[in-house]
Amino acid sequence: MKSNEAISRYSALTLPLEPELGRRSMSVRDILALARGNVIKLPRPIGSKIELFVGGALFGTGELVHLSGKMALRFSGFSKKEPNSSRG
Repeated sequence: MKSNEAISRYSALTLPLEPELGRRSMSVRDILALARGNVIKLPRPIGSKIELFVGGALFGTGELVHLSGKMALRFSGFSKKEPNSSRG
């Protein structure tokens, strides 16, 4: 099968895109005290660079932006790290 045929064959597949907005550690006490409406601050402000994962593997980077009152991702480019890089 030629490369273009292989790409065409799989181009309609849907894969999960997972932008990593940040990680935060919390004590078990604080986690158990969470209630609906509580806000958990994330370490990255709007406008910061974030990593984009596809199927758990690092795919690219982007920037958090506001778009029509919602959070969105402006794609910056494909990752230059090894394709096997995944979430740590």
